Amino acid sequence: TLAHADCAVTRDHCLASNGGLFFGDFYEFAEALDLLLDDAGLRRRLGAAGRAYVFERFSWERVTGNYLDVLARLGARLR
Repeated sequence: TLAHADCAVTRDHCLASNGGLFFGDFYEFAEALDLLLDDAGLRRRLGAAGRAYVFERFSWERVTGNYLDVLARLGARLR
């Protein structure tokens, strides 16, 4: 992933996952893109880390489990 540094959400996902790079301006974007184009190993490592992060945190079971936990804490009756 290449994400803009001014977007806190995508920047934080890049940091938490070790699965992406972020940039602040066109020149940083160009440098990051060149880095990714020139380094297949880096692309593989970032891709694997990002994939693991998504599967760990955003699987269907995990997301629905989080919603059920919130509803239970709010006192909702669950079947």
